Amino acid sequence: MYRLLLKSNFIIKIYDHAFDSIADSLIELDLQMNQISNISSKWFNSKFHRLQILNLALNQLETFDDFDHIHLPALRELNLSGNQIEFFPKQIHQWISLTKLDLSFNKLSSIPRFALFGLQNLKWLSLASNRNLTCIVQDSFKHLRLLNYLDLSSTNLFTVDGCIFLQLISLKILKIERVTMNCSSCWLPIARKNSIQSIGQCLDNSTIHNLSSLTDQQLDSSCSKSSIDCSTDSCEPGSFNIDSKSLSSMRQLSTLAKNSNASKNLYRWKQVVRRNRHQHQKQIINNNPTIIESVVTHGANMDVSPSYELSSNNKRKLYNPMFTDTPSNDMNSPQSSTIFLNENRFQKNQLLSENL
Repeated sequence: MYRLLLKSNFIIKIYDHAFDSIADSLIELDLQMNQISNISSKWFNSKFHRLQILNLALNQLETFDDFDHIHLPALRELNLSGNQIEFFPKQIHQWISLTKLDLSFNKLSSIPRFALFGLQNLKWLSLASNRNLTCIVQDSFKHLRLLNYLDLSSTNLFTVDGCIFLQLISLKILKIERVTMNCSSCWLPIARKNSIQSIGQCLDNSTIHNLSSLTDQQLDSSCSKSSIDCSTDSCEPGSFNIDSKSLSSMRQLSTLAKNSNASKNLYRWKQVVRRNRHQHQKQIINNNPTIIESVVTHGANMDVSPSYELSSNNKRKLYNPMFTDTPSNDMNSPQSSTIFLNENRFQKNQLLSENL
């Protein structure tokens, strides 16, 4: 199985080891638009070593305290938007293959120093609509050499520390819409000099100007300072202590996962053994009998009682074998991809239905 899409299912809790049987083959896991308030390492762990896309948007997450030492060497996209996160999740720095990180619509008040340290591959970052966000300094973005898109819109920043551009040498687009700032802010000419497209507005004598409409002459004459002092920070965001040894270990794991033929061959061998071991337990039914590409349960409402009637499956557009043992009539459709489990798996399927 490559993709598991469980969005809009009113999932409140995911029980321990719920994904153990498929975690090592998943590339995408979509849990957005549910009611999940806690992510436990007992079900979300290093077994997801092939996972590239994780979507946890629009849930009720507050912290990530249980994520220490969870290595996800292949994770490229992480969406945590629309949650209740107040403190920057420091565990994110472990996932050094990230290229896209969405933390918009949360409750962050600052981005600590070294919060994103180690994410050398990050190219896209959104912190938009964190209404309490008041403090960002240059070390908040330390070593983000490849970042080319940054969204700080709808935050409570009064200005941008011009020193951050010393770190963001690849930045091309800076969105800072619906943020109250003066057109005399000294970061504006620095951004223009670095060929950064600034999208937003500023205030000059009660007149609102689009940042893109400001002329070079206006920008050059706006800042009253001849130079910007980057030896001190304009605010205090706090900081993270990063263990260099653990960071080095994570880089080695990522390199092995990407480049080692031995690792790839070992993974394929494990897959063959696992498939042979469970061949008597399940049978894949579709046009391609070797693998299921995805399972989708968008809007299926997975809070299903074990005593449900067969007719309840009619509510599901696609049948998900993880949560019931009786396929719907849609299984005969040529577009359906399902797993048929024999009777000795009946109890386990009902348990998974209750867990999720």
